[in-house]
Amino acid sequence: GKTEVVQTPGAPAGQQGAAEKVSVGQLLRRFFRFYSQDFDFAREAVCVRQGKRSAPELALPLHIILHADGSTTDVAPSIEDPFD
Repeated sequence: GKTEVVQTPGAPAGQQGAAEKVSVGQLLRRFFRFYSQDFDFAREAVCVRQGKRSAPELALPLHIILHADGSTTDVAPSIEDPFD
């Protein structure tokens, strides 16, 4: 399978050095693990423009998911439009 060279998690962005070869499948698995376990959707937004984790801007709408039971809720992902 295809492999990619990625920066080791925790290393500062833009810093050369600690890199490892991982498969595309491993990258996808890490992506899903990060957004399902590490990312706090109630306090963070996905911001491609800034390229870092941060609190959502006040203008970014908060999306609430109402579950089928009619009373349980979760916060949905907030993804900032990089062209705004």
